[in-house]
Amino acid sequence: MERAIFELSMLVETPLSIDTLDPAAMEVALKNYPGRALINSVNGEEESITHVMPLAKRYGAALLCLQSAVATYLKKQKTALLFS
Repeated sequence: MERAIFELSMLVETPLSIDTLDPAAMEVALKNYPGRALINSVNGEEESITHVMPLAKRYGAALLCLQSAVATYLKKQKTALLFS
């Protein structure tokens, strides 16, 4: 994984878009990418967001996500707070 990230980053000038549901693989990719990567693995499911958001913050990655996915997650959080 480390070599693939390095090789790809040397071939193109645009940011690398990381798209995986495996948090461990995502962290390896983010750790080894020499620039600001894009994470394209955010959906409206809580498990996805709870794994992806801390990694994005830790490595300064940008997030690519559908507005509806984030809205669905926030709506669930708001509903949970109302009933807790």
